[in-house]
Amino acid sequence: MSKTIEKYALPKNDMIFLKIVETNKTILKSILESSLNTKVSDIMIKNSKLYKNREKSKSNFLDLIVKVDDYYVNIEINTSWNENIKERNIRFLYNLENNVTVKGENKYPRVVQINFIFDKCTKYTISRNKIIDEDTYGIYTDSIEIINVGVDKAKEKYYNSNKKLTRLLPIAMLGFNKKELEEISKESEMVMELKKIVDDLNYEELTAGWMSVEEENKWYEGMIRDEARKEGLAEGRAEGRVEGFKNGQKILINNMLKEKIDIALISKISGLTSEQINNFILK
Repeated sequence: MSKTIEKYALPKNDMIFLKIVETNKTILKSILESSLNTKVSDIMIKNSKLYKNREKSKSNFLDLIVKVDDYYVNIEINTSWNENIKERNIRFLYNLENNVTVKGENKYPRVVQINFIFDKCTKYTISRNKIIDEDTYGIYTDSIEIINVGVDKAKEKYYNSNKKLTRLLPIAMLGFNKKELEEISKESEMVMELKKIVDDLNYEELTAGWMSVEEENKWYEGMIRDEARKEGLAEGRAEGRVEGFKNGQKILINNMLKEKIDIALISKISGLTSEQINNFILK
């Protein structure tokens, strides 16, 4: 007798997604090539939330870091989309850039963030974003890129083309429900492999104990608060918690400025105005 599953976890569940791509590198390669719109010759998973016991390290709250040929990609799964998530993803991107940059080297590594967005309101399939100089409107740096991928839009285009847009299939399949996985797995070996992994994870109940989206957000917010408090207390214990927290902010901002990160971008990341940032600069 087959086992009944009360709630079938789908590929858009971030932990299911991570298990899929870590179990099958061919699927990961197909997803990357479809999202990056380029051939990928070599991939290596450098870090994943599944690798650690949720310790609050600098890179542990990133979903998945992959080295693709000679650059780094962070993949984030977003089951909803709003301004707060956009800002959080920018923080993730600079966390990755900070982790892979070697101090003392003049050349900065190329870093790309791919945000898979599961939101029917998303109007685009794939949008590529660079940092723009607000004065000249030119590209500020070629080493940083954000790629937003609308999974539901890719799925819609795939079906509207009568399944001819196979280049979108690796993205579209991340948004398939149980019935669609069953149907398309009869036509595609890649979807069949994905469905098998998803089925195994559901029937083996490996999803038990994984964080919900709400728990994940609370964990992340707590990590940010703890890091800021730790920096502040280390520098300003004698001056009290409030003053110490400000000192911690000052150190973090000055570290970003030392890395030549634009003040406008620091403002977007920190929520502080340019004037406040200038007031924090250490003399």
